Amino acid sequence: MAGTDTELELLETYLDGELPAQEAEALDARVAREPELGKVLEGLRHERELRAMVWERYEPNAQTVERFLGRVQKKVDNHWWWAGQLANLRLIGAAAACIVLGWVGRGMLQSPATAPGQLTTLSNPGIVQVSTGAPKSGPVSLPIYDGDGHLLAEQRFENAEQAQQFIRELQQWQAVREQTPPGANIVPVNAEKF
Repeated sequence: MAGTDTELELLETYLDGELPAQEAEALDARVAREPELGKVLEGLRHERELRAMVWERYEPNAQTVERFLGRVQKKVDNHWWWAGQLANLRLIGAAAACIVLGWVGRGMLQSPATAPGQLTTLSNPGIVQVSTGAPKSGPVSLPIYDGDGHLLAEQRFENAEQAQQFIRELQQWQAVREQTPPGANIVPVNAEKF
């Protein structure tokens, strides 16, 4: 009986060219005697040809491959360009932070006028000034000015005690920095807060 699973496997193996020579000859003789088996074999050949044509159509041509590779290369180049730009921005940000820390480190914290409820430190590291009407509890803000009196930042604290502690630690850091010779890389232990 033609078309059983065993016979289909045998015919597929025959079409693949993987049958030993004796078995292939025996199958040829059988196909000649049994026309039904010959029709099944021709049907399998036809299906294989159709599958091959379909897969050929899905196979990209050289232009399609080149276009795809060009797009991939463009995306990779774009990625590396942006990575370089971000690295440059990080350098600029680091330089700006160094400038601000340099101002703070030289004792350039001062406030021309203080609003009630704010703590300020003057350019002289030994003077801490609490503005009149500063609350004993509640949030307190400490404006930080540069040497020209421009507001650089505003540090907020939960209460006046924390703000005064911050000013004391900053003054200690400034005093150590002033005693350090130029070019030395000595950093006080509590300097990580700044």
